[in-house]
Amino acid sequence: MRAYLIFFILLFTLSNSFSQIGSYFITNYSPIDYNGSNQVWDIVQDNRGVMYFASDQILEYDGVRWRKIPVSNNSTIRSLAVDTSTNIIYVGGINQFGYLSPDSTGQLNYISISDDLDSNKQNFDDVWRTEVGSDGVYFSTNNSLFRYSLKDELAGKSPLTIWSQSFFLLYKIKNRIFTGVRGKGIVEVVGDSLIPLKHNSDKDNLFTWFMFPYHKDKYLLGNSRSGITIYDPKSQVDHYLLKHLISIALP
Repeated sequence: MRAYLIFFILLFTLSNSFSQIGSYFITNYSPIDYNGSNQVWDIVQDNRGVMYFASDQILEYDGVRWRKIPVSNNSTIRSLAVDTSTNIIYVGGINQFGYLSPDSTGQLNYISISDDLDSNKQNFDDVWRTEVGSDGVYFSTNNSLFRYSLKDELAGKSPLTIWSQSFFLLYKIKNRIFTGVRGKGIVEVVGDSLIPLKHNSDKDNLFTWFMFPYHKDKYLLGNSRSGITIYDPKSQVDHYLLKHLISIALP
């Protein structure tokens, strides 16, 4: 948290300094500039330095021009993730998820993964988080968690694993994938199993908004009910900022 505070202090100081000499290092782009919505849900950058924004469609910006990339059902885009090993960008929308693939000219277009689902599994609503793990790409919704394995698809195997429960967001620490299960707390995805965190009896964690590496094997959790806490797998959760609650609208 101190790192974030220092960053914003430096940003404010530098902004004031540059404003005094009439030169700015920040450029603001309005919805008029990119001809889109004023709401952006996620931002990623690929290995080339090109930026992608999750908005009413996928927005691509190469530093000079903006381009819109629609998805097959024209839904709003909620989440994005980049597999740095392949430079593939994965996309989560509403009742839609997939990835970007280049055509013969090198221009990226959307390829749907979810269109191959059985019709009774295609109404999964918003993909709030997309994360790339060591064993595949995860797409998280409120009632389903999908894992897509490109390796399995290339080998002719079924590329999708689906869990159906009441989920709350998705968290990635290094290549480990965690998710919140409402009424149970945080679990880790290990193979095809959802393993609850050890010594974690705090059911408030079902409303955990972020999960960061902290110190050694400890994690820093931001909780909408009990503030910022430290989770130590060797002991109970340490509530050290109970008085500073995190307030954010639920999806």
